[in-house]
Amino acid sequence: MHERYMTILGSAHNGYLSLLAEVGLFGTITLMILTLMTCSWLLRRAVRGEPLAVFGFSFVIGYLFMATFERFFLGMGNPTSVLMWVFLLMPMRVGIQARHLAG
Repeated sequence: MHERYMTILGSAHNGYLSLLAEVGLFGTITLMILTLMTCSWLLRRAVRGEPLAVFGFSFVIGYLFMATFERFFLGMGNPTSVLMWVFLLMPMRVGIQARHLAG
C-alpha cells in the first residue's frame, strides 16, 4: 500500500522499510520480535543436528539478508515469503506436538 503514496520511486527497495511503511512502528516491532523468537527456536533445532532445521535456518537467514535489498518481507503473494514462514513456524508446531504427546 505504501507504493500508492510514493511519488519519486515505485516502491521501497528494502523489505524492512516497506514493512515499517505498511504496518507502522508497533507492527514492525511485533513482527520482528516474532521473527527473532521463531528464528532462535529454529537455530536451536539446527544446532541439535536436525537436517530440515539446518536447511530451514539457512533459508531464513538468506531470506532476511535478501530483504535488505528487495521490497518484500511479509508478502504472502510471494512463494519465497510463504516458505520462510513455514520454516519459521515449523519448530513451534513440533514443540506443540511434543508437549501434547508428553502430557
